[in-house]
Amino acid sequence: MGFIPHIKVLLCAPPPSGAVGGGYLYNQALSQYPEFYSHYVTSKALRTQLPLLLADHARAGDIITHVLLDSLYLATPADVTAAQEALRAHRRAELSWPQIGLLAHLLPSQNLQGRSSSAKMHAEATESILLSAFSFAVAPSYFAAGELVRLGLPATRVGVAYPAPIATPGNAPGAAWGKSRGAARGAHTALAGSPTPAGSPPVTFLSVGNWSERKNLTQLVPIFGALKQYDWHWHIVVGDAAQQDMLGRAAFTSKLHDTGVQDRVTIENQPTRARLHELYQVADCFIMAPLAETYGIVFAEALSYGCIVAAPNSAPFTEFLTPGHDSFLCQLHRTEEWIDAIKTVITHPEQRMFMQSNAPQASAARRTHQNTAYDFSAFLLGLSATGAPRVRASLLSPLSRP
Repeated sequence: MGFIPHIKVLLCAPPPSGAVGGGYLYNQALSQYPEFYSHYVTSKALRTQLPLLLADHARAGDIITHVLLDSLYLATPADVTAAQEALRAHRRAELSWPQIGLLAHLLPSQNLQGRSSSAKMHAEATESILLSAFSFAVAPSYFAAGELVRLGLPATRVGVAYPAPIATPGNAPGAAWGKSRGAARGAHTALAGSPTPAGSPPVTFLSVGNWSERKNLTQLVPIFGALKQYDWHWHIVVGDAAQQDMLGRAAFTSKLHDTGVQDRVTIENQPTRARLHELYQVADCFIMAPLAETYGIVFAEALSYGCIVAAPNSAPFTEFLTPGHDSFLCQLHRTEEWIDAIKTVITHPEQRMFMQSNAPQASAARRTHQNTAYDFSAFLLGLSATGAPRVRASLLSPLSRP
């Protein structure tokens, strides 16, 4: 790979903890890669901590080559302004002049999917202004990279580094992947609470998200409601539940009762990683129908556990899911397509097992933090060359560091 400078990276976010989603998808990768130095700073602390960090590195003789703010979703305009002023002061002192970059795992306007067009336009206009503060950005998919270019960043200054699943069978805390899927599902029968007369467990579906409009969990209720004659159980995991829009949960539970499937649905708030491992392990199919994602790390996690995935037939999912092989891709608002997909999972056990066996072999499921960090550093190295194009990371052949 050649010489890699000691890259200094500031991640404007707390380190990953018990989050069930992919909000910190790069943090773990970079923190485990020795060429990266990282320091976590919350957005609210940027005003005071960034100048101190820059001064500390100057006194130690270190050169900060890159400063990356974790996300526009976390960094407000005031935060970015404060960061810019700290960087200008650093330059005026004739110290090193770092580039400032963005880890674009989520754009704020994505959380306004389903809202009025004027609200989305205002959010995108704000994003364009914010993006002008950055000299480069790294996105988790080509779809997300295209959005950044559409909002004003030059294509040659936007890189792509696909993330690695945060949770996988191999890194589950306090648990091993020793038992078979069948044995795990048998142990899960009591949790599901809906065994068939023959005693076999129901087909189990899993969703991991939150109550925001963007995650669109409510759309899935009538899909399951149309399949009440079959034996299934649906487990829903939500993260940061206390901070989510409780109106979304109220609408969801109301629709469950209206549809008459409330006794076959379990909702669980902020499970531990060990608990999430158990839920992935026993699930037959992972299903989500979000209105917008930059990647969707939980889909890759589900694949790694041998779950069939049901997802929208749109980017970025079409970048890493293979319909008929490891997934069903359905038009977002065509309920009949989702019903047919879920019915197939329930009623065609041979196809279900075939797709489940394929899922862990998907490139997205087999990516590692090292792959992500390698793609990331390759892009940053390319930025130092005049006119260098962005480095293409490919899921077709997962990268490993030479």
